[in-house]
Amino acid sequence: PNANVADPDPTPAAPIFRVSKDASNHNGGHMQFKAGSPTPYLYFATGDGGGGNDPGNNAQDVSSYLGKMIRINVNDASYTPEIWALGLRNPFRWSFDRQTGDIWIGDVGEATKEEINFRPAGTIGANYGWVCVEGTVTNSSAPQEADCSQAGGTVQPVFEYSNPSEGRSVIGGYVYRGNEYADLRGYYLATDFFSGNLWLIRPGGGGGWEVVGALYAVDVSQNRVFKIVTPVVTPLTLISFSGTAGNGYNDLRWTTESESSMDKYIVEYSVDGNTYEIAGEVASRNNLAKSVYTYQHAYVNRTTVYYRLKMTGLGGEVNYSPVISFGADENRDLKIYPTSVTNGKLNIVSKMPVERVIITNTMGVQVASRELNGMTGFFTVDLPVLQKGMYIVRVAGKDFQKTEKIMVQ
Repeated sequence: PNANVADPDPTPAAPIFRVSKDASNHNGGHMQFKAGSPTPYLYFATGDGGGGNDPGNNAQDVSSYLGKMIRINVNDASYTPEIWALGLRNPFRWSFDRQTGDIWIGDVGEATKEEINFRPAGTIGANYGWVCVEGTVTNSSAPQEADCSQAGGTVQPVFEYSNPSEGRSVIGGYVYRGNEYADLRGYYLATDFFSGNLWLIRPGGGGGWEVVGALYAVDVSQNRVFKIVTPVVTPLTLISFSGTAGNGYNDLRWTTESESSMDKYIVEYSVDGNTYEIAGEVASRNNLAKSVYTYQHAYVNRTTVYYRLKMTGLGGEVNYSPVISFGADENRDLKIYPTSVTNGKLNIVSKMPVERVIITNTMGVQVASRELNGMTGFFTVDLPVLQKGMYIVRVAGKDFQKTEKIMVQ
């Protein structure tokens, strides 16, 4: 059989687990295997069965599969479900950290708190407290049959926010483990369905948690998916960052303007795009006008090498440039962002020489063009004053082109 073609006469699938419930809401929904686990457990979460304040006390009832995190060993022919955690209301988005195996659960609240729960890898399950508590707040409307005498011993959320002032339905996300945006690594991202706020959460040391709040808006009403990027917010404007390979060395070059209270630029490099080492550093000139910096790194490019700038302010603030790469591979990746333009600037990262950028409206009429004469690496393109709306950006080189839709706000 062809693995890429659906079987026209498949064997009917047989349910292996059913949970009955009276109401139509609070269904949970997400399921996931835990990567690297020696036992192939399938994890999935269920809601408390619906209705205000869990009238059936399902979430705290260990004989009920509602309001629980459940796992099934798929290698066990009996498919016996195990309750891994209880005390959940409507955890329809949760995830494992693919690097550590920690679990993060976004649990939608009743009318007071929205919460993010956390459990480190290697620990047993937990009681997250619902219906006795909502977040860290005691729920005075818990049903009489709920035994809340042990509510003080439940696992409290690592983050909560008020309902409805900051949102009304938390959506759990993932811990970022990518290579492209170094200052996002290790942060857990969560949003709210109604407010569109996005929070970044990570351990802050000393047993506490660091939360960076409400940075972006997420548009779900128009079925639009946005790629999350990190803006350069150090006291400067990074105009470009590029590099060329020499004989036993790599020449790096970057252009800035509006430097204020900057300390230095630390040049970091990596051979895998994940772990970075310091190549060297260059002191900032703190020049409000344009400044061009260069650094020569003694290195033989046997494979692809990745570079980024660690830009450090005098006050200790740190941000990273976009990553550029060059060397032995044939990577033709090209990035155009942001897709929602608010400041009249478009960012491009390209290993290939870019000759020009052409912008047209949705009717195909050209409204702007820029000649770039073979620029590579990271650079910004200033857009003309455009009316709000959607435009098509075409980035072209001698033997390639890429288009991207943008929305000018």
